[in-house]
Amino acid sequence: MGGTFPCSEEGIRSAIAAGGGPYTFDCVVSTEVKTSSEIVIKKDVILDGEGKLIIVGGGHHRLFRLADSWVRATLSGMWLRNGYVYDGNGGAIATSGTLTIHRCEIAGNTARDTAGHIRGHGGG
Repeated sequence: MGGTFPCSEEGIRSAIAAGGGPYTFDCVVSTEVKTSSEIVIKKDVILDGEGKLIIVGGGHHRLFRLADSWVRATLSGMWLRNGYVYDGNGGAIATSGTLTIHRCEIAGNTARDTAGHIRGHGGG
């Protein structure tokens, strides 16, 4: 049931909306995809960046959030960078569901409390 989606924010959002997978992206070389807002995962999905997909929040928003406790997602072969959340946990990913991460780099993400201090647990 898998398939390939464009190497873009729209492609990532479309793969997630389709659910299932595994899905890959047509990134020919390492490609940075800057997201415009948090991507909410509402269906079970498997995404594989094949080591070429770099998802960047630009320090303005969290990258991913699993919406419900029953949602299961797998992220593989991608970089998750520069996610940001104010007054919360998980600058890169927040989850109440089940998340499997395989061969991913999660770096440079930030979570701050209401006083603006960096939280000790939650940048990634």
